[in-house]
Amino acid sequence: RQKLLEDAISPSEVAKLLGTTRQTPHDRRESGLLLAVLSNGVWRFPLWQFDPYGPNGVIDGLPDVIRTLKVSDLAKINWLVSPSKVFAGQRPLDLLKAGEKKRVIEEATTVGTTL
Repeated sequence: RQKLLEDAISPSEVAKLLGTTRQTPHDRRESGLLLAVLSNGVWRFPLWQFDPYGPNGVIDGLPDVIRTLKVSDLAKINWLVSPSKVFAGQRPLDLLKAGEKKRVIEEATTVGTTL
């Protein structure tokens, strides 16, 4: 958990990064547009999800993946940043950044399901 959140930033830092109000990060988290985990009473947003060239300042396709994954936000973060056998050792996050949104979403539909 600590390792997954080591580069995470606070809501006020997110607001500054995106040029929005302090409420916006909370609203986007609640609507599934951003990932965050409550840590010691403060929401922490992993920095890797932000992309100044992406829609709304995040990696293109990330909100679709967030809403597709049916696990906790911490599990979503872990899945996105962990190398995957399905992706030949690459992280889903890296594939998403490379524009392989459809492929990542297809795999995300299987996360948390049992066969």
